[in-house]
Amino acid sequence: MRSAPHDHTASALTPQARTRQLTDRLRNEARRRGAPVDSLRKQFVFALMFKRLFHHDDGEWGSSELSVGHGVSPPPMRSMRSR
Repeated sequence: MRSAPHDHTASALTPQARTRQLTDRLRNEARRRGAPVDSLRKQFVFALMFKRLFHHDDGEWGSSELSVGHGVSPPPMRSMRSR
């Protein structure tokens, strides 16, 4: 059984070529979904940000250093009756 050849073209691309390639992929996906490309780009960046923030997360709530269980408390809730 032969393995598929490894594609080295992505690693050999310049940063400008990678940017163009990503822009083309985002544009094609936005066209396929019928959505604005800027909206899709924001979703992509947002998803990458969360992957970066929680890449060591074990799936339990409170396991991230950004969560309430690690000394970061939420803002106090204001009662609606006190107004």
